[in-house]
Amino acid sequence: MLISNLMDFDLTVTNVEFALEKTSPLNWELYCHSKAYHGLVYVIDGYAKYIYKDRTVQAGPDTILYLAKNSTYHTVSYSDIPYHYIIITFHLDREIELPMDIISSPIHKKRLLELFRQIVKANFTKAHGYIFYSRSLVQQLIYHIIQENLHSNSSTTYMQAVIDYVEDYYGSKISIDTLSKIARLSTSHFRKKFKEIYGIAPLDYVNCLRVEKAKDLLRSELYTQSEIATLCGFENVCYFNKVFKKYTGTTPGKY
Repeated sequence: MLISNLMDFDLTVTNVEFALEKTSPLNWELYCHSKAYHGLVYVIDGYAKYIYKDRTVQAGPDTILYLAKNSTYHTVSYSDIPYHYIIITFHLDREIELPMDIISSPIHKKRLLELFRQIVKANFTKAHGYIFYSRSLVQQLIYHIIQENLHSNSSTTYMQAVIDYVEDYYGSKISIDTLSKIARLSTSHFRKKFKEIYGIAPLDYVNCLRVEKAKDLLRSELYTQSEIATLCGFENVCYFNKVFKKYTGTTPGKY
C-alpha cells in the first residue's frame, strides 16, 4: 500500500532495528536482499551508486536515501573519499511503502542530520526510556522528509527526465545547456537545483556514470582503452585516464 498524500497519513514506528554512523572503505560494495524493515540513509561524505527498483541513483554528501521494506539493492562507493553515512532501519505498524523519493537532497540539512544523530546516540547510550524516545524521533524524521519531498516533487519530475537523458546519451557530448533545457530551468538555476536534489554537480554526475560504464567495459576485456573512451563519451584517452583516476583512485590500466 502506497500512501499518496498526508491527508491519510497515519502510522506508528513500532521498533528501531538499528541506527549506526559508519565510514566504509574505498570501493566498498554491498548486496542487500529483501530486508524485513525500512531504511533511511543520510550521506555525510563520499559518493555511492545505488541500484534499486530498476533505477541507478548517485548518492553524495547531504542526500537522503529511502530503502523500502523487502527491497533488494546493490551499493557501490566510488571516488577517493571514504563513504561516510548514517543508516537507520525500523519497523512500522502496517504494510506500507512510505511516500518518499528514493533519493532526495533536503533543504533543512542541518535539522535532519541532527535528527539522524540523535537517533544514533539514543540507541548507542540506551538511557532509560530510549526505545520510546528513538521511535518518536524516527517518526519526526519521516514526517520532515515527506514534507520536503512534497515541496520538491515538481522539480524532481523534470530532473528525472535529465537523468534518463544522461543514461541514454552518456556516450555523446552532453552540455549543461542541453540538460537545463530538459529540466526547463535557466542554466544557473539548473546547476543549483540539480546539486540540491542529487548532492553532486551535473557534469560530475555525467562523468560518474561514464566511469561506471567504463568499468563494465574494462571488465569485459573486449575493448581497448581508446575504444572505451570513445564509447563512454570522453574526448580522448588522456582525459578518460584523468577522470577515471579522480573517481576511482586508480587508472583504467590498473583497474
